[in-house]
Amino acid sequence: MEAKLRIIVLTKKEDYHARVLEGFLDEQKALRQADSIHIKIIFAQQLDFEVVSNKVKEIIDEQPALVVTIGTLCTQAVAYAFHERKINIPLIFCGVTNLRDTGIDQLLAAGSDVITGVSLGHPSHLTVARTLLWIKPSVKSVLLPYSPFREGGLLTSAAYLIKEYLQSRGVVVQTLALSSLKNPVAMIKEKLSNADVLLALEGCIVDDYHQELLSLCIAHATTYFSSSLAAVKNGAAFGLISNPALVGAEAFRRCLQILNNGAINYRGQITLLKNEGRRMAFNPGAFAGQGLMLSPEKLYLLNNLEVIGNFYSLIDSEEE
Repeated sequence: MEAKLRIIVLTKKEDYHARVLEGFLDEQKALRQADSIHIKIIFAQQLDFEVVSNKVKEIIDEQPALVVTIGTLCTQAVAYAFHERKINIPLIFCGVTNLRDTGIDQLLAAGSDVITGVSLGHPSHLTVARTLLWIKPSVKSVLLPYSPFREGGLLTSAAYLIKEYLQSRGVVVQTLALSSLKNPVAMIKEKLSNADVLLALEGCIVDDYHQELLSLCIAHATTYFSSSLAAVKNGAAFGLISNPALVGAEAFRRCLQILNNGAINYRGQITLLKNEGRRMAFNPGAFAGQGLMLSPEKLYLLNNLEVIGNFYSLIDSEEE
């Protein structure tokens, strides 16, 4: 009987990590690879030096064909440990968006055996803006808060690109740089009366306060466009929601390609799932209270999708 190829997955017991792992394991089943590939999952909640050393030793002792790390901390811990100790087990990471801030890009450039990675890239500003215009073509004014220092400044760029795009279509957009010294809810409250849409960018701190923001939006009949599934479930009108399971599925496919064809073709290649990693979530019960009226045709389309179905195909194709 032919020995199974072994993959070790290092992850954490948190919601995002669990959803990536679910996609990874589901893809193994979908591709019928359970008989040829054995996957061992190692959980690490604390990643201090001692824990990392123990996990690295455990991984080496297993002699896997590949190691997969989920999330930034697991990836940093194993990637740097492998690099410093000159361990040549190929490492595939997934769920790490900001490569520069984590230092993974430097390891890749240095020829480390961190071979490849799969992550959710931020959705295009055009996708966000066009989704808003599709769902609410009557929009007149938007409040667009952003966290200047999150995601390496990417949210700042996204906010101003969205502003430029919407203003070119006659929408007034007020950007709001959130201060770390002031409660973001209080800052938004001061400006919300002049907006008929509150647009929360993915990665911005505002979705951490979705309950308070939802109350404000209901009080002002303002449409709440959120990037948080919890916010939409609790009453935000709609949003573009990330689907981490797709990251896991793509990561498994990349593992399979490397195991079948060799690693050399994939060294340093990073896959960022942008729009294909997002789904439209909506809450019809919240529409009227947040000033949102949809045509029967659009309601039919939404009601005949899955609760988190592929919405992107309903709006214009992306331009770069």
